[in-house]
Amino acid sequence: MRLYYIKKDGLYLKQQSQTEYYDYAEDGYSDFELNQQIMPQTTYSWTANKAEAKSFTNYQDADYLIAKNLKKKFWQNAEVCLSPD
Repeated sequence: MRLYYIKKDGLYLKQQSQTEYYDYAEDGYSDFELNQQIMPQTTYSWTANKAEAKSFTNYQDADYLIAKNLKKKFWQNAEVCLSPD
């Protein structure tokens, strides 16, 4: 299977996902049906280690991620590349 990566300046895109919980009961909002709200948070960084890199199974998904974030400086000059493996 072909894998695609996003590269910039010789580095690969790395995705990290964290889930944060906000406890409304601690702030006195215990009337809420759910006491905790899950707030997923995704952060991106660049890494030289390909094993840590985010991979895509098709070109379009990788290209779309760049396109929707292109105005942000972090994403400028990023490009989709095909894994040589």
